[in-house]
Amino acid sequence: MKRLCLFAGFHPKGQISEYVVHYVRALSQVADVYYWADCDMPQQELDKLLPYVRSARAQRHGKYDFGSWQALIYQLGWEFVAKYEECLFVNDSVFGPIFPLENVFQKSDAQPQLGAWALNSFEGTHFGSFFFALRPPVLLSTGFKQFIEQIAPQQDVGDVIRLYEKKLPQLVQEAGANYKVLNNRIPSVFNDWKSAVRDRWPVLKIQPFTRKTLYADRQWLPGWRTFLKKHTDYPVELIESHLRSVGIDPDLFDTPSFWIKSVWWALQRGRRKAFRIHFHKQERICILFGITLLNTEPSGKHLVAEL
Repeated sequence: MKRLCLFAGFHPKGQISEYVVHYVRALSQVADVYYWADCDMPQQELDKLLPYVRSARAQRHGKYDFGSWQALIYQLGWEFVAKYEECLFVNDSVFGPIFPLENVFQKSDAQPQLGAWALNSFEGTHFGSFFFALRPPVLLSTGFKQFIEQIAPQQDVGDVIRLYEKKLPQLVQEAGANYKVLNNRIPSVFNDWKSAVRDRWPVLKIQPFTRKTLYADRQWLPGWRTFLKKHTDYPVELIESHLRSVGIDPDLFDTPSFWIKSVWWALQRGRRKAFRIHFHKQERICILFGITLLNTEPSGKHLVAEL
């Protein structure tokens, strides 16, 4: 299958981390890759990708990943995009591939009737925008073209999710197409990172290591290097170098203080399953004694079965 890959990047210091080079190199084996970063970068950083991409550009636009995909589509033109049988929308919020991507494409290629597919879903309602694919019935539809045109700068990533990511399944349906999700067995790709590895998921979200305010929700992080070396062949030094580049010590997770905190957080996770009150924008959740009294999140009725 002839594939196009639109890769959205970002680095707070305007760098291309080595894990991105590793990921793009793997993607270049299955697709023509075009890269755009939502930040300013010196040319010597972009040059790291040149052996594996058709083009690499960086310019701050404030539209997050969707803005980079918009910029790439405008750069290439719809006629050029139409030459491909499938377009991958990918970003750099994951380490990968942890396991071979070929396994993913074997399953998706066996479903030629699909208009779209994705690696995972969030909240049972929409698929994750860090890795999804659209085929011509959706990619070239009037609805999707209008969607791309409406992408604008946003102040908060939560607004990006609400305005853009959560609308993707609706766009597929409006185009008269169907989509499938590769893996819904993992409760949370952010928190259940060990479960993802054991399930041989092809990528590993970066946030388990970097989102400090939510360490309490994560599966056990101490000993992360040993775990990855035991279950994968992914070079852990790529994770180490990226964490250092964004100001996080990869050795932090093996310190005695972090171990003690991890025990406390594990106890808190058990408590949250029994008691939880969450009010944020349109989302309202109230769980008492393990009984859900209120949940205004969408039902996820549009989600279809796994590949």
